[in-house]
Formats: sequence, C-alpha cells, structure tokens
Amino acid sequence: MEWKNMLPYQFEAALKEGQICVLPVGSLERHGEHIPYGCDGGIAEKVAVEAAKRTPAVVFPTYYFGQVHEAAMHRGAVNFPAEMLTAHLKMLLDQIAYNGFKKILIINGHGGNRFYLQFLEKTLLDAKRNYCLYIVDTDSVLNDEEREAVSRIYETKDGHAGETETSMCMAAMPGCVDLSRQKFPEPIHRMGRMDGLKGIYTGYYFNADWSEGVSGSPSLASEEKGKAVMEIVVNATARAIRTVQEDQEIPKLQAEILEKCRNMEEGV
Repeated sequence: MEWKNMLPYQFEAALKEGQICVLPVGSLERHGEHIPYGCDGGIAEKVAVEAAKRTPAVVFPTYYFGQVHEAAMHRGAVNFPAEMLTAHLKMLLDQIAYNGFKKILIINGHGGNRFYLQFLEKTLLDAKRNYCLYIVDTDSVLNDEEREAVSRIYETKDGHAGETETSMCMAAMPGCVDLSRQKFPEPIHRMGRMDGLKGIYTGYYFNADWSEGVSGSPSLASEEKGKAVMEIVVNATARAIRTVQEDQEIPKLQAEILEKCRNMEEGV
C-alpha cells in the first residue's frame, strides 16, 4: 500500500507482517520537449506501487529531488548541492526506519542518481543505524529472459527520452506525453564530443553526447509498448521486493561491520 493513503491500523499490520518500505526516487529535469519533468519519478512510482500489489510492501511518497547537475542548465530542473542531497535523503531514511521499518528498498528511475545513491549507501556502511538499505534501478531487476522480452517489444535501444523511456512514461503517466512537441530530427545520434578522451572520465559525459537530453527515435514510442514493458518490469520488481524481504545475510553482515566499528572506537 501507499504510505500516504494508509490508516494507522493498516500501517501497524504491515509492520507486523514484516513488510519492507519501498522508496521510489526520481528527479525533476528536462527530457526534450515532449516528456514531463517528473518522468523519472513517475515511472519509478508506477513500478513501485504496482509491484507492491503483488508482493505486499509499503510505498513511501516519491522522492523527486535527485542529482541533476548535468541538466541544471535547462529550465525545469530542480538541483540541490550534493551535501544537501545526501543529508536530506539520509534524514528521510532515518525517519522511515524510526517508524518501524528494518529494510528500505530504493527504486531509482533516474540514471543520474545511480552513482549518487551508491555513494550514499557506502557512506552509511559504518553509520550507527537500525535499518538495511537496498537499491535497484527500474531496469536492473530484469533477468536475461525478461531483458530479451523487452528487446522484442522495442524497435530501438535508445536511452534518454527516446522510444523506450517515452513509452514507459506514456504507460506510467497517461496523457502527460505530447509527441507533437518532439522537434529534433530523428534518429537523434550521440555527438561523441568526448570520444577523444577514451578511458578518461569527466562529469560532462552526458552533455557531450546529448546536448538536448534526447536520444534515438522518440516518435516510435507508444503507450502499448510501455504497458507491455511495464508489466515485465513490475513482475521483476515484485520479485526483488520479495528477495529483499526474505534476505537474512545483509542484516547479519551489517551487524558484524557495526560491531567491528564499535570495537575500533573502544580500542578492543
């Protein structure tokens, strides 16, 4: 169920059943001219809510304030300093745990959040906390068979705001996509402005390929494709929720690590 819609007795029942809390995370950023700013969070929320119907879990309201430094030059992006991002999300996780959840699963819908969220979890490894954090992306939960099924639905393998993401957004946020606003000549090819820097990282890698944040052929998108892929992703995410709920190793490992940290502090 969705946290915001629950009554106290339902909340207490979910805790007694050992349900985990699922936190959809997205961003507010431009996806060309045809996709709403909240696309990433909207997709993550749809996946989380539907998956929680199949494997019971409590879904926290979607967290839209992700890392979008690479998109901050476009109107509509909401981007906070790194120290504020990490501090605020950590406080939110603490509050979710304070309310009784021992396991929290983040479902990330924004590619720009991937390393930020992984870094946040790394910084928590030696923190005194009473919850375990797990992180998945909306596509990382798919097995090989499911990936093959998805590849048969789409005509291309484009990325940001292309056929795939546009289709998913159509399924997750009906009526919010307007393909008539897609004005860039298709297919939209990567510019490759960092190709001369093989093996060298800079934070401009996304902008070096996609100056307008759009790739591939958005016009090939359809709500039908999005719904078909959404069904596959939701099933895979429900499986991931069940896996996290049943996991016993990470709580044990976390307890071992924190015990070693305490021993170090006490000079044992």
